[in-house]
Amino acid sequence: MSGYTPAPLVPKGQGKTSKTSAAYTSTSTGVAQYTHEQAQSYALQAFQNAIGRAPTSEELDAFVTSFNAMQTPQTTTTRHAAGGKSSFSTTTGGTDESMLAQNLAQQNPEFENYQKATTYFDAFNQVMNSRGGAGL
Repeated sequence: MSGYTPAPLVPKGQGKTSKTSAAYTSTSTGVAQYTHEQAQSYALQAFQNAIGRAPTSEELDAFVTSFNAMQTPQTTTTRHAAGGKSSFSTTTGGTDESMLAQNLAQQNPEFENYQKATTYFDAFNQVMNSRGGAGL
C-alpha cells in the first residue's frame, strides 16, 4: 500500500503550483518476490554452506516457494523538500535474504550430518598439522 500527500491545491485563477513547490512526503510499501533465476544464487550459496552441494531442481522449487512466502514488507518514506531541491529517504522492514536462504537450507535433512563431518574433519586436520603431520 502506498500513500501520497500532495501539495495544497491552488484555487483556479491564482496561478499554477507544481508538486515540487511545497514540501511533501511519499511512502511506498512492497514485498519482494523472486523468480527461480533470481533466487538461485541465494540457494546455491546457502546449500553449499549448509550441505556442501547445490540444490536439486526439486529442492530449488521448494526453496523458491518458501523464500517468496517468507519475505516481509519493506517501506520507504521519502521527504521531499520545497522547490524539489533535495529529498531524504528512510527504509524500514524487509528481509535479510542471505539469512533467510541459510535458514531454509539448514532445514535440509542432510544438514546435521554434513556439519558433523566437516567439523570433525577440520579438527582432525588441525591436530595433524600441530603434530608435524601432513594435514589435508
